[in-house]
Amino acid sequence: MFDRLAGGVDWRVLEPAHERAYGGFTDADLYPDVRPTLVDLPARLGEVDVR
Repeated sequence: MFDRLAGGVDWRVLEPAHERAYGGFTDADLYPDVRPTLVDLPARLGEVDVR
């Protein structure tokens, strides 16, 4: 999914740093008005939500 948002970025390099910084966050940590947007992001990108 990230490649569709920012193509050309090597997410394999960036993902470990992202996980260290944000890995402990859950959906419950987000403001309620943001959660629906993130949940439906794969559908808006034309991808299947595999949860």
